[in-house]
Amino acid sequence: MRNMKKGRVIILAAAICLILGTAAFAGGIGGYSILGTNQSTEQTNYDKLDTIVETAGFSFDSVESFSNGLKFESMNVSDCKNVDEEGNSQPYQSVKINYSNSENQKVLLSITPAEFAKFDGRFSESFDLNGMNCYYNVQLMKLIPEGYEMSAEEKQQMEDGTVWFSSGGEDQEVEEHTWYIMNWTDGNSYYNLLTDEIQLDGEEMFNMAKEIMEK
Repeated sequence: MRNMKKGRVIILAAAICLILGTAAFAGGIGGYSILGTNQSTEQTNYDKLDTIVETAGFSFDSVESFSNGLKFESMNVSDCKNVDEEGNSQPYQSVKINYSNSENQKVLLSITPAEFAKFDGRFSESFDLNGMNCYYNVQLMKLIPEGYEMSAEEKQQMEDGTVWFSSGGEDQEVEEHTWYIMNWTDGNSYYNLLTDEIQLDGEEMFNMAKEIMEK
């Protein structure tokens, strides 16, 4: 995304793919998600939101700024696909809206057609928004190099979902990232607020979700 180093884009993409793939892996379905970034669709003017909606092919709710000081920075449409264990793929479009505060700390709003996104809420705190469940989660993600030998504890963490693991290249150092996540759906679109740069508790992220849905 705009003003982000390549490494940050990869980390964000890995986190979103893991979020979208959690239910499939937990359910034993297998498969994976692929998320691309279409630079040609990027907009840095929020007034161009209609262009993003038209390109994505689905409607959704969003805000230009939040009461906590986070403001719109950029948005784009991503080319994605879900691949099942037999190699069959389902292509779709998703929208990414990037917000930042005065300290240049970023929060991402990812929006996906509901039919392509599922969420495993086993480890989440639930908030009610007019009868709609919003799920808050603090999730540890560990980036590991190619060929990394996982310990028995790490294998168990991956199996039960308490830690997400994402493999990078041979030069990838082991990194740990703590993600603060809020997920919800309005039945048509699936929304995901996430950041590993700002420590946001459940109430804070729930208030952000309310600002989007009750604007």
